[in-house]
Amino acid sequence: MTPYPMEVIMCNILIKLNLILVVSATLLFWNCSPGSITEPPVEISTAAPELPRTLTTPEQTLLSGNTQFSFTLFRELATEHAGNILISPLSISMALAMTYNGASGETQAAMQSALELNGLSLAEMNIAYHDLIDLLQSLDPNVTFRLANSIWYRQGFSVLPDFLHRNQTYYQADIRDADFTDPQTVGRVNDWVNQRTNGTIPTVIDHIPPEAVMYLINAIYFQGEWRYRFNKNLTQTDVFYLEEGSTVPCQMMHIVEPVIMPHLYTAQAQILDLLYGNRQYSMTLILPNHNVTVDDLLAELSVEMWTAWLNELHDTELLISLPKFRLSHDLSLKAALTALGMGVAFDPMQADFRGISADDPLFISDVKHKAFIQVDESGTTAGAATAVEVGTVSLPLTFFANRPFIYLIRERQSGAILFLGRLMNPVWEG
Repeated sequence: MTPYPMEVIMCNILIKLNLILVVSATLLFWNCSPGSITEPPVEISTAAPELPRTLTTPEQTLLSGNTQFSFTLFRELATEHAGNILISPLSISMALAMTYNGASGETQAAMQSALELNGLSLAEMNIAYHDLIDLLQSLDPNVTFRLANSIWYRQGFSVLPDFLHRNQTYYQADIRDADFTDPQTVGRVNDWVNQRTNGTIPTVIDHIPPEAVMYLINAIYFQGEWRYRFNKNLTQTDVFYLEEGSTVPCQMMHIVEPVIMPHLYTAQAQILDLLYGNRQYSMTLILPNHNVTVDDLLAELSVEMWTAWLNELHDTELLISLPKFRLSHDLSLKAALTALGMGVAFDPMQADFRGISADDPLFISDVKHKAFIQVDESGTTAGAATAVEVGTVSLPLTFFANRPFIYLIRERQSGAILFLGRLMNPVWEG
């Protein structure tokens, strides 16, 4: 019997079975106001608000494994691709978790290892993702964060009800029985993603190959406002230094009045936690020191180093300069996931997804990831201001991101990494 491929599109993630997994991810910082010179409020504390509940042990295990998976996958992608990279580790791992619900035998074991599930049972993983989806989407009124999942399968293809039920129950997946021979189905899939990413990712597939029987799709959308906005009137053309020694012009944003942010100097880099909203989420910037490259940092970056950096961050009075950028990224994750040990899932002769269909052998044909990010001056001014206590005589430090850096979007209490990127050139596309 000929195995069927399935494709996964992520962030948008798309998995095609002949399985396709698609992930679509969008990260926006909208310019909500024209920006005027505003004295920033003084923070009593930059600590993130406490979560409304304590994380369960399986949730903590899942998030710890996701962090390891994030760094390992990103490091592999960084060796495969030059230039700017953007992924959503949360979106990718969630889309693969949906697929994992149908894996068996060696395929299941390989996916468990690659995803760093650390011994979690299938039920523990599913419950943890279900509860985290609900938790993470409602933490900050100044942040819009949405996750959506769907499964599209070919009319007449036999899918086990238990597989669909688990994905509906734990991942709130929309289930669509679709006519894959109808050209309008492509438009319906794209419309689904476009609506759930607020129009930022209008297209994830351009056709449906005749051998495809299923698409598993995850879409993630994040719109955040800076806690301290960059004054739009101060944005000006500046120089960004590329790693090979040349320069390119960029639009550099500036905060010219000192603000207090979590910050750290190390032998390798400066780390800045750029807050937005109510401080629940942040963009953590890792700016290599002048004698260090981004790839040097990625080679060393581990969960242990990352945890140590976060623990050592301390409130620092800063001036901040950051380039505006807007870019989209379209990736196949097949090679990288194969390098992480998941190759059996892509092998038509060895893949075992009998938990999806008992009648037809399936394999993942690709895992596609499409992401969009826009970073500009937008942000909110915190509502409570306290008089500045004058006493320091030293000048504030300056965080000047005029060279390549790494950035992560994370929820600060749980540690969930929503986005992970490498900015080598601050382009403004489209």
